[in-house]
Amino acid sequence: MNIKELASQLRKRLEVAGHLSSNMVKNLSDEDVIRAYTTCNECQKQQLDANSLEQAVASMEDIAEFLDLAHQLQRHCRTQSAKKRNRKKQYRKRQRPSRYKSPTLTNSKSTTIWDAANEWAEVNFPRLNGKCLTSDELTTLMTSLHAKWTGQSSQKYLFLWSPTSSVPLFEVGGGVFRMVTAQTKLLTISTDGGMIFGVDAMRGQVEPLVVVASSGWESN
Repeated sequence: MNIKELASQLRKRLEVAGHLSSNMVKNLSDEDVIRAYTTCNECQKQQLDANSLEQAVASMEDIAEFLDLAHQLQRHCRTQSAKKRNRKKQYRKRQRPSRYKSPTLTNSKSTTIWDAANEWAEVNFPRLNGKCLTSDELTTLMTSLHAKWTGQSSQKYLFLWSPTSSVPLFEVGGGVFRMVTAQTKLLTISTDGGMIFGVDAMRGQVEPLVVVASSGWESN
């Protein structure tokens, strides 16, 4: 493969995902399309310089190899931090409590929607039953939920929860970078577990929409 072939296939992938309009996808430069996948969604740093990227792409036969490389780079970046490793270790060892807290933000002492959602997810995710889903299945679900959930009201928010990431909470929003970042988050969630959940700020309620188990186990 070469850079132009890779960028073309990535554009098709973005169009199929349906997060962005066809015109927006077509107007992205080759560099912007590829950079969206090779930028760490945690630290926002590029994981490959131009020369390394060109050499890596030249050795690839298809887009699947590039997506696998992008995923591995994301994982490598996260594991460089001791804090990230500790978070992952605690998550793996954490036992699931039997009781599930009512899906509401009304008892939260947090002053922002983000903090309240983060607090709720941290407490309740271990108590929810999940199933194994692929990143493609999650992308399809997220696309549908984003249009349905956030389109109902400006006071409704859609979040991704990725407990093994250094920054577990991510708000799904418009724009190229945020939607592509959401896709890379879903790659992590598909293997390590996590969830997609909605927050109705007006009513102070939370709805766990999709709960994903780690690919190593599936909850009962």
